[in-house]
Amino acid sequence: MILCVWLSHLSRRINVSLLFKAVDAQLPKQLRGWDTGTVEVLGPVKVTIDTDHQQAFGLKTKNLVLSTTDSTEKIPKSMADGASDSVVTWNLEDTLRLPVYSRYNTALTFQFGSESNPFALASIWLKDLPDDEERPIKIPVVISKDLKQLRQNVINEITAKLHDFTIIGWLETVVRVDRGLDPDHEKYAKSQARRHTYET
Repeated sequence: MILCVWLSHLSRRINVSLLFKAVDAQLPKQLRGWDTGTVEVLGPVKVTIDTDHQQAFGLKTKNLVLSTTDSTEKIPKSMADGASDSVVTWNLEDTLRLPVYSRYNTALTFQFGSESNPFALASIWLKDLPDDEERPIKIPVVISKDLKQLRQNVINEITAKLHDFTIIGWLETVVRVDRGLDPDHEKYAKSQARRHTYET
């Protein structure tokens, strides 16, 4: 944009000219998706614990809670399979589907233990996932004195400078963001705006 201003002292008038030029800006594919969708967990959830932390955390005895800002799914500890303390896998019976209404400010969080008082978590922000593509993910499993606050942040080097947490292992699975509204959203359409959107 070019701004030209011409001022006349005699007439006390200002002429302003604006010239707009097109800019070729391409957003990354994952930022050009739908804001409403359903995040799907397509494969087993495998967690590998680092050697230094294996004895302290018995993941096989923990429930796995998956959640977004809109929905929650609980995987019982009976579905956890592990031949050792270092690797535990939750084998899902079916694809898990968690509806979201605001995908770009939502994270998919994996919590270990109870929903209200987890002892560890892992998370991935849905803004990093393109629509309708299966993506294998590998994300850190962390512990902290304040997991409630930590789950609101992206886990990266910058966060490490501001929050006290420890990476104890890694979580691997396959996820996909299924774009658009579908029947999964109906029970979460509780506000008037969401209800109107769903019914439309």
